[in-house]
Amino acid sequence: MRNEFFLIRWIKTLAKLYIDAFRYRLAKRLFIIIAIKMFILFAILKVFFFQDYLDKRFKTDQQKAQYVLDNLTAPANDSDTIQFIKPKNK
Repeated sequence: MRNEFFLIRWIKTLAKLYIDAFRYRLAKRLFIIIAIKMFILFAILKVFFFQDYLDKRFKTDQQKAQYVLDNLTAPANDSDTIQFIKPKNK
């Protein structure tokens, strides 16, 4: 019961913060900049840089799952491993 009141009070405080912030010109500009940035991140970058790699290469979900499993569990090549040099005992 106490958590519900805390959540409601927190939501009211957050709403008041945003409502009060929109009264100022600088805050409005900052919110517009944030909105544009979020649009760029989620809309434009997703289209150009995060294309669906698995859908283009495989037809079924089983083939996709097998490809991911093989690449996650494949042993590393010798060139990929880090070789540590042990200090010489004196």
